[in-house]
Amino acid sequence: EEVGVVWVVFAAQRERMFERLGAFFARERHADVPQRHVEDGEKLGTWLSRQRKRYAGRDLPEAERGGHAPLSDDEVRRLEEVG
Repeated sequence: EEVGVVWVVFAAQRERMFERLGAFFARERHADVPQRHVEDGEKLGTWLSRQRKRYAGRDLPEAERGGHAPLSDDEVRRLEEVG
């Protein structure tokens, strides 16, 4: 049960970050978020940088991913929908 609660928190945070990315894109008309950019109190630039690393790691063996879990197909689809 406790593990499920943690995943719910992560899922909620991920949803907030996708919302922040969508807001950034709507305002700036691009998704090239600067590394240090903060959007509504959230470190959007850091989060997006981590997503890019996770995307790059999709084709790498686990030992070479640098501790990042690869993006799921759904996460890739959602990021591509934003821009």
